[in-house]
Amino acid sequence: MNILMSIKPEWCKKIIYGEKTIEVRKTKPELITTPFTVYVYATFGGENWAVYGKQKSGFVIGAFTCERVERYDIPYPAYQKEMDQGLKEKSCLTYMQLHRYADQQGYVYGWHIRDFENWETPLNVSEFLNSNGNPFKRPPQSWAYAIKRR
Repeated sequence: MNILMSIKPEWCKKIIYGEKTIEVRKTKPELITTPFTVYVYATFGGENWAVYGKQKSGFVIGAFTCERVERYDIPYPAYQKEMDQGLKEKSCLTYMQLHRYADQQGYVYGWHIRDFENWETPLNVSEFLNSNGNPFKRPPQSWAYAIKRR
């Protein structure tokens, strides 16, 4: 089993170009261990994204290996110097973005990205099965366990 993850186009581009090497989420998978494959669904996040005339937004555009998932504490703003600075650089997020996202939870999980494979032909989410063995009808809001059909 692997993961299907929804990511906004602006972040997908940074992953493709190797600028973003940590994807930040509030949760982590409990049913699988690293390393595992993450299939990347590019959302319709404010721009209609196409590459070489091929629509990318609204499709699964590729996959990466998640080599580890690490918990990062996001301290109260007065103590932001105590935060792991590598997380900011590798996630392409500012301290305030991380703080707002962590909200009252006070921590986030960094999914470490390795070897992104940008597929020439993107796939529909229906090409993936959910944890019940049924095809996805729509992409997950954040992420979900998934199996590629072919």
